[in-house]
Amino acid sequence: MTIQRIVPHVSTSSLDAQDAFYLGVLGLERLYVDPGRLHGYGIPGSGQHAVTVLTRDIVDPVIVPSLLIAVDNVDEIHAAAQRASSTVRYALTDEAWGVRRFFVEDPNGTVFNVVEGLP
Repeated sequence: MTIQRIVPHVSTSSLDAQDAFYLGVLGLERLYVDPGRLHGYGIPGSGQHAVTVLTRDIVDPVIVPSLLIAVDNVDEIHAAAQRASSTVRYALTDEAWGVRRFFVEDPNGTVFNVVEGLP
């Protein structure tokens, strides 16, 4: 299993206020928008993802994961989490938008969105 990237997720109630900060103060560029739900920001000109700001997860309006961890074998991580008796907060699922993912909680209660792109 290889980790491809780790992206912090910031929970917010105001995407507009976050735009003012991430675009205006930090000088990041907006990479993508899911209206009313999330904005993804990156390092200008690089296409490199730096942070995602979310009002809610698309399938679970209560849980906002703190980190996205993109991997090349999500099933391997899921099996390791089960062997370690880690708390899975969202079951391993093939999502309609082309990813396979699950949410797992670390010992401090931080929720991770572990995701693999589907072919």
